Amino acid sequence: MCSFFPNNKIIISGSYDCRIHLWDVGSGQELGEPLQGHKVSVTVVAVSPDGTMFVSGGRDGRILIWNATTRNLATEPCQAHSNRIDSISFSPDSATIASIAGTQIKIWDVGTAKLITDIESPTHECQVVFSPEGGRIAAMTRCCKIWDAKTGKPAVVSSIAGHTGGLLSVAWFPNGQCLVTALLDRTICLWISETGCQVGHSLGGHATFMANQVVVSSDGKLIVALCGNDSIQL
Repeated sequence: MCSFFPNNKIIISGSYDCRIHLWDVGSGQELGEPLQGHKVSVTVVAVSPDGTMFVSGGRDGRILIWNATTRNLATEPCQAHSNRIDSISFSPDSATIASIAGTQIKIWDVGTAKLITDIESPTHECQVVFSPEGGRIAAMTRCCKIWDAKTGKPAVVSSIAGHTGGLLSVAWFPNGQCLVTALLDRTICLWISETGCQVGHSLGGHATFMANQVVVSSDGKLIVALCGNDSIQL
């Protein structure tokens, strides 16, 4: 697991040896000594959009929030979950983080590491992503669910479903009005975030290879799909 800093010059990665590494993108060299703080393997890392903080989560459910400048812990370690953390994501304003462990989704204050919202999902979730305005989160497994990030209540009447396989990736459009999902059934679909309704037909351009990740361009005009055959499709 790894994450870019906003300047695209540094990558942070977590490892099975319980340590966190920072790397120079240009040279490929490690920047300083590995950071230690986890007692078990690191399963997720994420960098704040403003680049001032980064967060790491481990197999024991602990979350560590780090100061990116000093590379020291910004808060006391947080026992966020009782089992491994599967996904973690910063809000666009860098003020909160969302974490997933099994069926638990939690929203945390970055400055204090205090719990804001606790959501119990009916299914095991594997990825969480904040909406562009930061007021909602999308969590996915076999379907995509949208929740209000402050209240923890569902933000749409029904889950985004309609696929014959589990989800591999979800991404928001910049305006927050739509999402795109990539699935195990080799389809890509567009959805209206407020209603959960599908827009048009599923895109079946990946009949041979699955799209492991989807990304939406900053102007919302392009969808980029990273495929299992090492290709990128637009």
